[in-house]
Amino acid sequence: MDLDAIQQIFFQECEEGLAGMEGAFAALRAENYDAETINGIFRAVHSIKGGAGAFGHERLQAYTHQYETLLDLLRSGALTLTPALTNLIVAAFDMLADHVAAARDSGEAPDDGVMLARLIAAASGDEAAETAAPLAPTAAEDEIAFTPAPISLGDDFDDLMALLGDVAPAADAPAAAGPHDWLVTFKPTPNALDNGGEPLLLLRELSRMGGRVLSCDVAALPPLASIDPEVSYLAWSIAVPANVDEDDIRSVFEFTDGCA
Repeated sequence: MDLDAIQQIFFQECEEGLAGMEGAFAALRAENYDAETINGIFRAVHSIKGGAGAFGHERLQAYTHQYETLLDLLRSGALTLTPALTNLIVAAFDMLADHVAAARDSGEAPDDGVMLARLIAAASGDEAAETAAPLAPTAAEDEIAFTPAPISLGDDFDDLMALLGDVAPAADAPAAAGPHDWLVTFKPTPNALDNGGEPLLLLRELSRMGGRVLSCDVAALPPLASIDPEVSYLAWSIAVPANVDEDDIRSVFEFTDGCA
């Protein structure tokens, strides 16, 4: 199967994801939703972003990055879903659909500057962004292996300092995986950041499955003065409970390249 055919599959999956989001919005507006509703919307945007990065649709990737950031704050409980925020999420969906259509048809990307500003402001807790007037309508491979122990996964890394602060293990965290746990190790290539991955989000996904960080390999980290913020240096080991299905772990890395 050639790259164009694979890309067409991606766009088909985009349409399915967009359709699923519309159904979820109906539940949000009716205030008849649960945590999985928000998770489903997040996963759809996350999948679109992963494919956009893989196929070089930079504007779509940049837009979905901000959209999923806001959604991740909602599903983690850092933000509370209000009627105004619901309206913003739905308005952002319309822009997302326009971006997908532009990428699919090789057209000009929509003017998303105002919406991006609103998404960023809302993610920072700015309530004014949620109630702003509605927008006018607009026209290197990583290795992956899955075995009970170990699992080796390569992935893109972004925002290394946030990664260090947010998912570093507690002082009393277990130092080793259990005898039947999945052992997930991330070892990105140096240029992994070029693909726009969100490692923090992936680690959070594993954490929600019961995963715990065992170690962070900093052997490749150079002195502070020599650090290039666009180069990946770290590797992580995470233990995921044995009762988590392998396919569920694989789904976290749906758009990583290569599988061994």
